[in-house]
Amino acid sequence: MNGEQRIVEVLATDASIHLEFLEPLTALGSVPVLGLIILTLYLYGHTEQAYLMGAGSVITGLTALLLKEIIMRPRPSVAYREVLTSSFPSAHTALAFVNAVLLAWFYPRLRGWFILLATGVGFSRIALGVHYPSDVLAGLCIGTVVGWLVWQNASQILSVLRVFDRVRERLPVTE
Repeated sequence: MNGEQRIVEVLATDASIHLEFLEPLTALGSVPVLGLIILTLYLYGHTEQAYLMGAGSVITGLTALLLKEIIMRPRPSVAYREVLTSSFPSAHTALAFVNAVLLAWFYPRLRGWFILLATGVGFSRIALGVHYPSDVLAGLCIGTVVGWLVWQNASQILSVLRVFDRVRERLPVTE
């Protein structure tokens, strides 16, 4: 047994005890929850933040899915439930970190909380037995790098995404 498998086994010994805490935490890295956060930002007039988080999430999600298909690493044997995709990298962690990095730039006074929650998502993936620590570390790296790249190229990304607003404005309104 390798070290990573041992870590997962120790943390996931009785995941049922932790499910009421870990499931909501791990959900913070899920597409539905992040989509709801992005939609809320958009509806409350934080359009640029929503666009950048959406772009970062799409880039991160596609990167993680591509790597999963290429690497095809099996899940840990102690997974509390069956997960159909491969293990490496953790897409939940990658998505949590890309959005934590961007939110930290948008709202610097809350930076620590965003990073803490994203770290919690990563930990929950290991404690639930669905990822190895290296899967989570890879997700952290992917999310952080994509978040940084999106932030560094925000003006270019926003200019492309604003085209959608102009197209939407020209569509006929149906009532």
